[in-house]
Amino acid sequence: MKPGITENELFAILTYTNLRNNGERMDCKLLTAGGNTNPWPIRFASSRMVRYGDLVSIDTDMAGPLGYLPTCPAVISAGMGNQTRNSGMPIGWPTSSSKDPYLSSP
Repeated sequence: MKPGITENELFAILTYTNLRNNGERMDCKLLTAGGNTNPWPIRFASSRMVRYGDLVSIDTDMAGPLGYLPTCPAVISAGMGNQTRNSGMPIGWPTSSSKDPYLSSP
């Protein structure tokens, strides 16, 4: 994820992606970056700009295709590419097929 996008714009991309894939809705707007991530989960997405190195926290309680209700909280580091945690899990959203410039790796 590249810095320079707002929390609201990121939430819009997430919502669009869910709906584009026949999802039903997003139940809450818990997507925050940087200083907005604490205290969690008090704050909702805002017009705050995501900066390089910010942690972006997501927990949207979306209703996906066919009424599937996944719980998929995530913490992503903005502008850090496809680095990995100690567990070997990648940090960040999959970007190989993304055409959105804000979600592609540097």
